[in-house]
Amino acid sequence: MKIKYIAVVFGIFGIIAVYANELAQFSNTFESEKMVGYSLALGALIGGALGFWWSKSVEEVEDKIQIYAACIICTALFMPLAASLTNRIFAQPIENKYFKFVQRIPYSANRFGITKQLAQSVVQADGYFLYAEYKNNKVERLKVKHPMFEEITRGDMILLPVRTGLLGFDFFVDL
Repeated sequence: MKIKYIAVVFGIFGIIAVYANELAQFSNTFESEKMVGYSLALGALIGGALGFWWSKSVEEVEDKIQIYAACIICTALFMPLAASLTNRIFAQPIENKYFKFVQRIPYSANRFGITKQLAQSVVQADGYFLYAEYKNNKVERLKVKHPMFEEITRGDMILLPVRTGLLGFDFFVDL
């Protein structure tokens, strides 16, 4: 019996670790808010169907509501993870696509925030936010590890490596 509980705990921590890793991929997925919205809606529908199926064996209304709520919330929470993984893992090969360069801004990611010592020193950039126009002149923010396009000016065309996912959502590949 203990082994089941230990397996459940490890499974929960595993899902949290995979979700944390996948959240970093969301920042380089174009129209990720649309993918999350669709997957939340699909998860709620699937959860409602599961709740309907599992609640047939229960007589009390309160128990049925609890089953429906648990099914809808759990599937809606994990469906964006499943959609992003499916989109990314089963993606087409890398293509170089044209973007219109807007700007590049360095950032420093410090898990302790701005400390007194850090505020008095010169901070090295941990990465860069690259802003570029993609489809329909929509400006996309990409997170890159290395400085790119230092000699480029605003409005110049740049080539970036992009993959089209299985679900049709493009994402930037930081090589």
